[in-house]
Amino acid sequence: MNGFLLIDKPEGITSFGVVARVRKALDIKKVGHCGTLDPQATGLLIICLGKATKLAQFVSKQSKKYLAEITLGYVSTTLDRDGELTAHLPETKPMFEDILKLLPEFTGEIEQVAPAYSAVKHQGQPLYKYARRNQLVEEKKRHVFVSEITITAYEYPHLSIEVVCSSGTYIRSIAHDLGQRLNCGGYVSNLRRAAIGRWRLESAIRLDDLQERLGIMVEGAVDMTQLAEAYVPIDNMLVIPTLRVLEPRAAQVMRGVPIRIQDVFEHDEPLDLGQLVAVRGLHGELLAIGRMRCGSVAFGEFGDEPLVEYVRVI
Repeated sequence: MNGFLLIDKPEGITSFGVVARVRKALDIKKVGHCGTLDPQATGLLIICLGKATKLAQFVSKQSKKYLAEITLGYVSTTLDRDGELTAHLPETKPMFEDILKLLPEFTGEIEQVAPAYSAVKHQGQPLYKYARRNQLVEEKKRHVFVSEITITAYEYPHLSIEVVCSSGTYIRSIAHDLGQRLNCGGYVSNLRRAAIGRWRLESAIRLDDLQERLGIMVEGAVDMTQLAEAYVPIDNMLVIPTLRVLEPRAAQVMRGVPIRIQDVFEHDEPLDLGQLVAVRGLHGELLAIGRMRCGSVAFGEFGDEPLVEYVRVI
C-alpha cells in the first residue's frame, strides 16, 4: 500500500496521533505525515503510506493555505488559545483600514521568530520542552515567504484572514506580530489548513469517517477506492518535471545505479542545472527523485557522466 491519504484533522489530536489511528485502521507499519498541525488546529493533513513515506520531505515543502481567526486585545504565552491570556485592551479599537494598511509588512519574504512553544529544535530538543521548564534559549529566526493575506471578516475583537505562504510559516507569529503593530495584542483563536500545494481540503476525508469508509475485500486487502479523492497514488502526488528512462534501466534506478543521457527515453523541457526531477519508468511509475547535474540545453555536451544526483530512491 503505497500512496497518500488526505485527512481532515479534527481538533484536539496531534499529527502523530492521526498517524497512529491511520496505522491501526489500515493495519500497516510504515505511516507518516507531511507537515505538522498543532493539536488545536484542524484541516488538511497529508498522510503517507508505505514507500510514500520516502517522499514526505518533498510534499511538506509545498506552499500552504490557512484560514485563521485572530482575537485582538489579548496576548498569549503560546500565541494561541492554549496559552495563558493577558488582556491588552487598546484605548481605541483598530479600524479595518488600520489593519489593511499593515498587511504589506507581513507579505513577501519576511523574518519570523519561532514561537517558544513550537517543535523547532535547539540542541536536539524542541523549543516547547524548554518553554515548559521556563528555560530561556536563543531565538530561532527563519525567513519565510507569504504570498498573500486576505481579510475575510472583521468585527472587533475577531479578525478572520486567509493566508497563502511557504512551508515553515508560523501563522501564530503573524497573529502576534500584527497585534503588536496594532498596539492591542493578538493571538490565533482558530486555525484551519485549507490546502497543501494543489491538494485541497475538499478532497479530504474526516478522520472519524475513515474506518467506516474502508471496504475490506475477500482476500483481506484494504479497498482504497472506497476513499475516492482522499487517496492519492504515489505517482500522482508530486508536480515536478519528469525524466523517463528506458525499461532496462528502471530496476537499476531503484537500486541507486546512476543514469546517463543514453538511458533517457524522454524528458520535460526545459530542465535546469540543480532542478529537482521525478525519474520515472516508461509507464510513468515513480522510481526516484533526483537533482539535475546539468541543464537540458547542455545534454549533447555532457558525455557519459551521471545525469542525475539521486535525492531519494523509491
